[in-house]
Amino acid sequence: ETESPISVPTTPAAPARRAIGTGLAAGLVAVSILATAGVMPWLSPGTGPSAPNGVTRLSIALPEGDEVTDKNLAPLAISPDGARITYVGFRSGVRRLFVRNLVDREANLLEGTDGARSPFFSPDGHWIGFFAQGKLKKAAVGSAAVQVIADDIADPRGGTWAADGTIYFAPTNVSGLWKVPASGGRPSEVTMLDRQRGEVSHRWPHALPDGSLLFSSWTGPGPDEHAILRLTPATVERQVLITTGDTPRYVAGGYLAYGRLDALFAVPWRSTQTTLDNVAPISLPELPRLENEGAAIYDVSANGTLAYISGGTGRYAQRIVWVDRAGAIEATPMPERDYEAVALSPDGRRAVVQVREGTMGLWIFDFSRHTLTPLATSGGSSQGAVWTVDGQRIIYRGTRHGTRNIYWKSADGSGEEERLTTKPNVIHTPSSVSPDGQWLVFVEGGGQALGSSTWALRLQGDRTPRQLLPSVANGQVSPDGRWLAYQSNASGQFEVYATPFPGPGPRIPVSVDGGENPLWSRDGRELFYTTEDSMMAVTLTPGATLSVSAPRLLFEGRYRPASNSVTPFSVSPDGRRFLRVQQVQPDRPVTRIDVVLNWFSELATAIPYR
Repeated sequence: ETESPISVPTTPAAPARRAIGTGLAAGLVAVSILATAGVMPWLSPGTGPSAPNGVTRLSIALPEGDEVTDKNLAPLAISPDGARITYVGFRSGVRRLFVRNLVDREANLLEGTDGARSPFFSPDGHWIGFFAQGKLKKAAVGSAAVQVIADDIADPRGGTWAADGTIYFAPTNVSGLWKVPASGGRPSEVTMLDRQRGEVSHRWPHALPDGSLLFSSWTGPGPDEHAILRLTPATVERQVLITTGDTPRYVAGGYLAYGRLDALFAVPWRSTQTTLDNVAPISLPELPRLENEGAAIYDVSANGTLAYISGGTGRYAQRIVWVDRAGAIEATPMPERDYEAVALSPDGRRAVVQVREGTMGLWIFDFSRHTLTPLATSGGSSQGAVWTVDGQRIIYRGTRHGTRNIYWKSADGSGEEERLTTKPNVIHTPSSVSPDGQWLVFVEGGGQALGSSTWALRLQGDRTPRQLLPSVANGQVSPDGRWLAYQSNASGQFEVYATPFPGPGPRIPVSVDGGENPLWSRDGRELFYTTEDSMMAVTLTPGATLSVSAPRLLFEGRYRPASNSVTPFSVSPDGRRFLRVQQVQPDRPVTRIDVVLNWFSELATAIPYR
């Protein structure tokens, strides 16, 4: 064949072939210097010697007390020359950007980057683009110069800086891609969601050297619902390259890398190929972490250095357990699977569990019969389930035909599902049902500058939704129907509050020093909530006014965190036990970044180019 890979521009000092060797040599010199300086705990070679093809593996340890945060939103990037890495770090309770030059002893904090997420480098490596405070910004590497590029970025899903000075980005998790000059200006739309394909989101763009663009197209949250597309901005022509993959990266020399679950794949790719589904992908030894927003945490420099945060497929094994008020754990008969959430039926005899496979699915577990039965729906992902008060129906979010709205269905699986909300370009997730069975409280998220808001609709009669509270989530109606507990980060961190239902009324603080995921006891005399690793409780005196005790710790332990704006645990009818999702291999804070020098050679060995 005479087709060639995509042309990669080179600097005068470093042609593409020489860049590989130069990058490797520089990296090895850096390792030698660091070893001599005695800082190998910070940057240390991986186990074993370098491979015969010159591939060298290193591990960068973060300073003690630091960790990589925002792991589901692409917290890592490497400069085009492979000389430095930036990451979203958590230090002293604040999320900021840090830059680590491979030849330096320590990472440098980038001032003015509080709240940063999803960083990406400029083509010359002198600037870092990122999102913070509802804005797209850029920070100069090595200085405190931070500039705002664009406003009104509600809930971003990645950005990329093209060679012509254009920044492409996803402003929300329910939108297409937009672009703006890196110098600032008015953003303009680049892609529109294709409802015929059922698209609900374009995200994680990656600019190619020839001016085209790779990005992820979502038709739902499951890994089988993510595709990789190529866009030519000048003609707006799109090509579906890979039908099941995420977070694409072009690797010079003619390869396309992408993530799926906690695995990294690559295929040879020539510029004239319009689909790669007929090309067998190669699974690579690196296992970059991939979270529920589809961002595999890795990046590749133009000279062949790979940086990634290790995951491992064992992270997807979960079990459902009972935890008593002292923290003692009792296993349930449910098999280990990739569970994400669990909701106990009102009588405590069944539970609906959310399972991630190719799509997100709902299953019903019967505690007396020890059976796990899928809740058949009309295709696409279903998640975020709650029960009606009589236990006859399951209410859930369904991803259908390019929308993410609320449906309900008989809990025994009979009959067809019925759609309860119809608003496009948002994400609706049920939270709770009022004790009289009349009202559904739900969260509306996606595309809102102020974040999620809480709404209610009648389950019978006129189903026109009404907004209860802006900028709050996880609304839980009390058993007497008089109060609504919810979480809000209006103070700068998430706290739990209560207010009269359906309102209006005063906001009553419940948590102290942080709190999320409120849930009432069945008798309404306690309200439970979580902090990062703790189950907390307050005692309540309900009535015309609500008296709240000081919070008390029930137990500590690492359990599956919340996702999809759903309280991730349930409380038994007697209030003595909690049903929770526990990871078989507990998720640890990320305190290390892995680096592979001369990764090009590994690709060339694994995938001979033909």
